[in-house]
Amino acid sequence: MKIAYIFLVHKDPKQIKRLIDSISETGDFYIHVDKKSDFASFENEFRDYSNVFFTTKRYSVWWAGFSMIKGYMAGLLDAFGSDKGYDRFVFMTGQDYPLMTNAQILEEFENNRSTEYIMAYNIATSTIPTDKNKILKNWYFDFFFNSSFLARCYRSFMYRVITKNFTRKELRVPLNGKLVDPYFGQMLSAFTREGTELILDTYLHDKKFNKVMKKVHAAVESYWQTIIFNSPLRKNTVQNGEEHEITEHFGWAPLHYHNYDVDTSVYTAKDFEELKNSGYMFCRKVVLGVSDELMDLIDEMRNEKK
Repeated sequence: MKIAYIFLVHKDPKQIKRLIDSISETGDFYIHVDKKSDFASFENEFRDYSNVFFTTKRYSVWWAGFSMIKGYMAGLLDAFGSDKGYDRFVFMTGQDYPLMTNAQILEEFENNRSTEYIMAYNIATSTIPTDKNKILKNWYFDFFFNSSFLARCYRSFMYRVITKNFTRKELRVPLNGKLVDPYFGQMLSAFTREGTELILDTYLHDKKFNKVMKKVHAAVESYWQTIIFNSPLRKNTVQNGEEHEITEHFGWAPLHYHNYDVDTSVYTAKDFEELKNSGYMFCRKVVLGVSDELMDLIDEMRNEKK
């Protein structure tokens, strides 16, 4: 089982080093560093690592923008196009941390070689009023300069002038030459080689789909979800093609234990027992200087299970 982990990062290279060190023996790592970030600090941290690769392309990444898709695709293209023949491609962030041992991670993927680790539900049938606006409204999150202040001004202006005042008539989106229902779910997913090839083919060739996705709210929560759940690979998803329960709580993900409550989203040592018994492969999120004791406890737990 050959695994490629695809990272989208912008800060804390030392924390990312600790994460990679903890699962280094399970695979290789392809890291997209935000173009606005200090690349040298990441490069210096991993100078002697033979299984860490930085993406050949870098983009300025903005929260909820299509630029997040571009960052992940940069890593995915490099990994898929390498001569290493990876079987599994796993989307990660720098604030994840493993809960399973390395042997358990490899065993999980080995025993589920054809599974697409992705969950989603249909936006068109959602009972949450704001869900449809993710697609029907035109959202402007990406910015082409490095100033966060100017970016906030730009997004505020576009929201007041366009997003707030105009609505698209068609909820369905063009995909592979036909209109399909859009799907919504966590960005943190893991794909087979077949699933990855389908996503990359869409990214590289389906101009109409990409054009719509560039203006949706948080494309990383709809892009591969819509592709996979409108394809024959849907039957191979973790819930055997079934959709996730429609819920306003958004902590669900197939591999990551994640508390989406903003006030309690960073895990600390007090959360250890909860995480220990969660049964998930990873947790999200941990922060260097805040979650250090927790990561120490998790390391001890994983060593004891070896």
